[in-house]
Amino acid sequence: MKAFPTPAFSINDAARVTAVGGEGGMDLRDYFAAKAMQAVFPKNWEMFMNETYESPEEAVAGTASDAYELADAMMKARQS
Repeated sequence: MKAFPTPAFSINDAARVTAVGGEGGMDLRDYFAAKAMQAVFPKNWEMFMNETYESPEEAVAGTASDAYELADAMMKARQS
């Protein structure tokens, strides 16, 4: 399911826009995860880094994982 469904397009060699079918746009799960990450990601980055993670990459990966867990819960809640 898409958060912002749009027709999928491609540009052919004549520079004309032609529909190629399917849906473009962001997946709804990704949209939910992005919104959740805004809530989960700390405002005080330096304190968070010093107390929780050893590297920025580890911090982002951990936060993204938490955000997708929340997104999955939101997707499940939509089904009920």
